[in-house]
Amino acid sequence: MPQFTGKAMDLSFQRALEDAIRQAMIHKAEEEHGTLTSFEVTRIYAERNAGQGFNVLQVEIEVQ
Repeated sequence: MPQFTGKAMDLSFQRALEDAIRQAMIHKAEEEHGTLTSFEVTRIYAERNAGQGFNVLQVEIEVQ
């Protein structure tokens, strides 16, 4: 299954998920008769930038 990673600069889960879904929908639209029928969140994580706190949330999804 294709995997997509959405990011949100403000640690917003909803924005990161929407970003990943948007990427998946664009990818599926490029396929013939491609539609996004379901997705599964496989990973949620944040990475710490040098000297700063956590400020970027990432959400990985797999789509069908």
